[in-house]
Amino acid sequence: MGYILSLHATYVSFQSPITDKDREVRYRPSDQEFTWLARSTAAIDDFLEACQIDIGKYGSLKASVRTAAKKHLSLGIPPQEQQVESLQVVVNAVLHAHPWLSSYERNWPAMLYLHRYLKARTRMKMLAQKIQPPPYRRKQSSSRLSSPALSNAEALASDRMVTPPQPERPPNIPAPDHGVGKDAVRQFLQLASPSLEAYVDAFIMLGIRDQASLQGFLSWPPNARVQWLNEENGILRMSRLEVGSFLLHCENTARRSVMQG
Repeated sequence: MGYILSLHATYVSFQSPITDKDREVRYRPSDQEFTWLARSTAAIDDFLEACQIDIGKYGSLKASVRTAAKKHLSLGIPPQEQQVESLQVVVNAVLHAHPWLSSYERNWPAMLYLHRYLKARTRMKMLAQKIQPPPYRRKQSSSRLSSPALSNAEALASDRMVTPPQPERPPNIPAPDHGVGKDAVRQFLQLASPSLEAYVDAFIMLGIRDQASLQGFLSWPPNARVQWLNEENGILRMSRLEVGSFLLHCENTARRSVMQG
């Protein structure tokens, strides 16, 4: 956040427009600034306002970028590995829907959000494919959950303590009769207090899209869920109250599932 405020101050100092074929064109951030803004998971509202970009209009632009990216790009692949021509097709489509972009050098607000969006989708894909937290284990002599960071030897010893051995599985969450797809995620978010149903589309975009992916997320250790939320809240934009509600709801649901299982 401190770096964003610094960028805010820097940008105010040179926000005067330049002339290009009788148009007023506002400077693009430097390559270093653009790279940092594209990688950051923090909100960049202060920087956008310094660039005289209305936050409401930018929100509409983001929706257009997502729609065009889904149509023309391979999601889950970082921007530097996408074809330059395909990236430009997306930006051109967004420019057609939002002519005000022409006031900004190389339509950079659209390209900036496109980079942020692609990086967020890539992070979510990597989490889903590579970060597979070990399942929780229950020792025979205690009802407390063992550490998910068991060594191989400890894991084998723990398995031998259980008679007969049971197949390991992540905690189940209460599922509605139609508990597949988006409805399962929607119901889970509705049950939070306060309800977080308004975020269902954002969770779907970030990869928690059905019963199976929701189960997998709830099987993560609490600190992994907190880390994920810290990284992705730049997209979700939850308030502190909503963040607390979500984490508490995750913890309570996972605990109930373990007790019932």
